[in-house]
Amino acid sequence: MVKAGNKIGLPENAISRIGNGIAYDITYSPDGKQLALAASIGIWLYDTDTYKPLSLLTGHTDSVRSVKYAADGKILASGSSDGTIRIWDPQTTKNIAVLTGHQNRVTHIAISGDSQTLASVGADEKFVRLWNLNTHKPIADLKGKFNAIRSLAYSPDSDIIAAGDFDGTVTLFSTKKKKRITTLVGHNLAPSDITEPGSVLTLAFSPDGETLASGSRDMTIRLWDTKTTYHKVTLTGHSGSVTTLVFSPDGKTIASGASDTHWSADSSIRLWDAKTGKHLRTIVKPAFARTLAFSSNNETLASINRSNAIHIWNTNTGDLKVDLTKQRVKSKSKPISVFPDGKKEIYANDDGTYTLLDVETGHKKPFLKGFHFSTILFNSRSPLRQVFKYSPDGKTLAIQDGKSVRLWDIETDSHKATLLGHLKGILSIRFSPNGQFLSTAGGETIRLWNTQTGEQIATYTPDHRYHAHGFLPIFSPDSNLLATPTKDLNMVQIWNTDTGHPQFLFMGHRWNVRSVIFSPDGDNIVSNCSAITSLWDAKTGRLKASFISPERLRFSLRFTPDGSALVGYAKAPYEDRGDNRIWIWDTQTGQQKFILKEHKGRITRTLFTPNGKTLVSGSADGTMRFWDLETGELITTLKEYDPASPIAFSPDRQTFASGGENAKILLWDLNTGKLKTTFTAYNPVRRISFEEDGKTLITSGTDGTTLLWDLKEIDK
Repeated sequence: MVKAGNKIGLPENAISRIGNGIAYDITYSPDGKQLALAASIGIWLYDTDTYKPLSLLTGHTDSVRSVKYAADGKILASGSSDGTIRIWDPQTTKNIAVLTGHQNRVTHIAISGDSQTLASVGADEKFVRLWNLNTHKPIADLKGKFNAIRSLAYSPDSDIIAAGDFDGTVTLFSTKKKKRITTLVGHNLAPSDITEPGSVLTLAFSPDGETLASGSRDMTIRLWDTKTTYHKVTLTGHSGSVTTLVFSPDGKTIASGASDTHWSADSSIRLWDAKTGKHLRTIVKPAFARTLAFSSNNETLASINRSNAIHIWNTNTGDLKVDLTKQRVKSKSKPISVFPDGKKEIYANDDGTYTLLDVETGHKKPFLKGFHFSTILFNSRSPLRQVFKYSPDGKTLAIQDGKSVRLWDIETDSHKATLLGHLKGILSIRFSPNGQFLSTAGGETIRLWNTQTGEQIATYTPDHRYHAHGFLPIFSPDSNLLATPTKDLNMVQIWNTDTGHPQFLFMGHRWNVRSVIFSPDGDNIVSNCSAITSLWDAKTGRLKASFISPERLRFSLRFTPDGSALVGYAKAPYEDRGDNRIWIWDTQTGQQKFILKEHKGRITRTLFTPNGKTLVSGSADGTMRFWDLETGELITTLKEYDPASPIAFSPDRQTFASGGENAKILLWDLNTGKLKTTFTAYNPVRRISFEEDGKTLITSGTDGTTLLWDLKEIDK
């Protein structure tokens, strides 16, 4: 049972939300009573006395990237990835206006000191647009010789706009003349590469308007005199890109934050004397700050870090006052691994340690004690999410660590064994279905291990190109056999896992074998060689049949759940090619049973309903069709199908759910093929599942939230 979260700002028909979304920007209201947080699902408003959420402002159709209060506190502006800017009344939370015109996402906004004008920048747009906040119409576009604008600031007297560029320069514009004043040059190239510029990532004017501060990828902060445009002083101390800086309202202090880079890791927030540039204090708690905001009384600093943690700091002592992260179950940092049952997630922390999150309760605890983040973060060939593999019983974790594999006991959180022997990076690790064996595929060899003892059973040496031009090793369902490529990539070797000795050699393929699959009952093996598929008897090694795909397109194949049939469709490496037919073969006779031809576009996926009696096919023609596997007859057709959408079946096999890029969630009646209802999430849905009782639908999106939907009323 998924634990329910808060109910503020829920979409219609949703009953609960876990997580408040991914945070991008944060700012205090001029009177200090509110804290506004730009997030992937809208703008959160917090009460600064309690730091509890007051409301969620929704209306943008994509993530909100920037948020700013006007100096008079009467309006709140937000810039979004949907390309619009919205103007809000922060007291009533009503949307006053929508400013449109940017062709891409709005990356930065700033409001003039007199609260009359708003400046905005769109991604890949080489100009700053000015808007009249009374008429909500554009005034002018300030153009310069920009490469890519990375930061924006408006002077308190409303006379100057500063824009930081990718090339390390800062351009100053006169808002009265609508012309460029000058360009400030001084930031150096980033230290990692002489070809990489020191992009100006953050800008801020002092409250009196006499000083402009610029933070760069060159790890420095430069202070400029706005009257003379001369450089005053350079602040050094950060060892990473300076991503954010802000002046305190009294103008005495500058707070800056840095983010780690591939050449350095700086997790500090630093406080500086705004006049002398002297370093005052460092907040050393791992932060990797992306954005900072001072409260109106100068005593509090809010930060958002790389892991989406939201902290409130005491600027006098450097102590943490409030951790808003505790109110946010989901974080921007995606779990580096999710347990097979989805109930636990592993997160990598900024300090190099790991945390285990119980998704149902929200409880967190340290995990993988003794492992450090840098040890396994960047495997030479595999993305981070592929480093972790779980045994079928969920008791053992195999951690791919460069050229070795660590076996970890999950229940005791202790190290079991280290598997050594590979001379090159490991490309794949896989448990056998019974969990007794582990295969490791390295750059030069494939090795078979006993997971109980950590001992190596056998070493196989295929062609060194097997991982790119062949297939990775795969176990049979009973774990007795292991299929691997050979020295000649047009053959398949079947090994006995108990002895490590060869059992069969499948020959006769014309080209390299690209995939091998076992039937669920283990009786049959399929090897796919470009346009030719071969069906083998797993007990005798006998070739039963061969199938040729049309136009020499590669087959995408799967066995039916009972193993009695093989289903395939011709898959193209490019989306504009493919075939609209589906083939079904009898695995006992090797004969073709049906060719399903109703789709009008290429096939994009096939799967089976939970009872295993119905084939479901999705197509680029925008339909999903259901077929009777016994007769080959079309049962029903669902329209409005998104080929890239996640899907799920209800436990009672009566309802089918699908999602798509338009943030829609569609529920279909499998008996009638009709649409039952539609839900709308905040952002596109990426995962869909039903609770075991079938009364609740669970969806997770790209926005860092999980939504729960009540299905009881719908089924009545």
